Amino acid sequence: MKKLFAHLKAAYIFLAIALGIFIVATLLSFKYQDTRNEIFQINKALNLQYVQGLAQNLSEDILRIVDKNFHDELMTNALLHDYVEADLKLFITTKFKDIRLLVKPADTQTCMIAADGNASPSRPCSENEQLIFSEIHDTGEPRYVVDSSEADVWATYYAPIISHNKVQAVIVIKFSMFEQRSILGELAKLGNLIESIFIFFVVIVLLILWFAYFDFKREGDKNRLLQKLETSNQELSEKTKQLAFKTQKAHELFVQASQNLATLNEAQRIAKIGSFDDYLDQDHLIFSEENYRIWEIEPGQAITQKSLLTRVHPEDMGTLAQHINTTKEPHADGMYAFRIMTPDGGAKHILARESAIFDDDGVFIGIRGTHQDISEKVKAEEKEQKQNLLIMHQNRLAMQGEMLEMIAHQWRQPLNTLSLTLFSLYVKIAAIPGVPDDVNALHEKADHAIQYLSRTIDDFKSFFAEDKSTQRFSPAVLLDETLGIIDNRLEQYRIDVNKNYDAVASMQIESLPSELGQVLLAIINNAIDALKEVQIDRQIFIDIIPFGDHGVHIEIVDNAGGIPHDVIPYIFEPYFSTKKDKNGTGLGLYMAKMIMEESLGGSIAARTENDRAIFTLILPGSKPQHPLA
Repeated sequence: MKKLFAHLKAAYIFLAIALGIFIVATLLSFKYQDTRNEIFQINKALNLQYVQGLAQNLSEDILRIVDKNFHDELMTNALLHDYVEADLKLFITTKFKDIRLLVKPADTQTCMIAADGNASPSRPCSENEQLIFSEIHDTGEPRYVVDSSEADVWATYYAPIISHNKVQAVIVIKFSMFEQRSILGELAKLGNLIESIFIFFVVIVLLILWFAYFDFKREGDKNRLLQKLETSNQELSEKTKQLAFKTQKAHELFVQASQNLATLNEAQRIAKIGSFDDYLDQDHLIFSEENYRIWEIEPGQAITQKSLLTRVHPEDMGTLAQHINTTKEPHADGMYAFRIMTPDGGAKHILARESAIFDDDGVFIGIRGTHQDISEKVKAEEKEQKQNLLIMHQNRLAMQGEMLEMIAHQWRQPLNTLSLTLFSLYVKIAAIPGVPDDVNALHEKADHAIQYLSRTIDDFKSFFAEDKSTQRFSPAVLLDETLGIIDNRLEQYRIDVNKNYDAVASMQIESLPSELGQVLLAIINNAIDALKEVQIDRQIFIDIIPFGDHGVHIEIVDNAGGIPHDVIPYIFEPYFSTKKDKNGTGLGLYMAKMIMEESLGGSIAARTENDRAIFTLILPGSKPQHPLA
């Protein structure tokens, strides 16, 4: 009962408030009407006051120049007429539409318009003006007339000009009361607002009554639901306890899973192995954190097979595309390697492992795999391969040096014996009378051949020497010595060598002459192998020019037709050879490049111009650091 009374009391209070508002709105409506009429009266009074002042001023101004017989004075005196008309015209504005002066001739009862502010010619008054003029002439009182026929609100004020106790003329001023229409419009808006407020509060009252009715009904329903709610609360409390227990278990599992995920991410980071999933029903791949780092892609960015292909090294595009296409069908676990391009222009070596994903029904649904960054491993293997090749090359040179040492040891004594025997034979033959004159020349030729063999052995021993200490030497002399070693091959294939370095014959650099000689020998031998296959005037051109302060620039050119442009990028790679059927190992130019860059601190490059192969060697002349020293 208390609750019911409380609701009834609240409803009555709301009803009383609504009734009060309704009464106030009604009073406001009546007050609005009174205020509206009062505003009209004030506006009319103000307009009349202003117009009366204007008429008074015009009357005084006209009386200063004429005070009687207005009709005769104005009709006969043009100067006076123009002055009056100009005076009237002075006040013509948007507010004052028309200002006229009405006069009456002495011998007639009809008035005339003697002057017009709009410069209209003199003319008889209209019938309405005649009636108003007659009334004013008789009473001497002004008249105020509102012209409701105009589109806007216009009013006309008739003011008498009295002189010598007689109405001499009437000033007619037609003025606008457009502000009254504006005020009326605003008041109409205000009236509409008050009417809307009135309707609004009526609606509020009806809503309050509707609310009270349904509130009573709702209260009964609420009491019935309270009982059900209490029962439900008990059941909910029991389920909440069960849910709290399950939530605690779920939280513990989540924490454990988070720890396992963090451990997995850390393990992937250390091993540089990222994982991915590629489901057939999705248009993008799912990457782990480490896989984003490996590919150097912003984490969270959508990744598609097409976007991955744009990052693959051009030479490995076919390999990866072939494996991606196979993911459309179930296949056995696979492993393959490829390279990707990094945003800074570098490259990474990636090892991919893949396996098929099947659903519970054994249906193939996608691919799961890993990407491992093996760039450091590949670099280490390449470095190890270079070291092994260099060691193998040096071991071969050492063996060749030892063999030459043995050959030199075996040849020295026979050559000395041959030289002594030849000299003894020459002495005995020279003592015989009648010996031919050319015996001496034959002896000198034979002795020169023996000395050449001895020098050749010394040259080979010097070339294959293992001394890795830098020396000051002449590149021109070193080239001559290198050409001397292969002089027989040059003569065999009738190859002319054009040496364009006489001007720098005295120039010396500090470097490793033995290793530079090996590079020169490899390049010139390659040129000989190319030239012996062509039926042309075989030539080799060698130029030496200074480079920098202490360096040298060597250019070796042959006219064997040049190196194909699609082959040039690979000629310095290991085991690459264009002499597959001619016992080519593919290591000569590779070793030359390694020696130039790693042992001598210089560079080597090749190009083709005008069907000529051009090899360029550049030595800076600074003291190199030998990698195996």
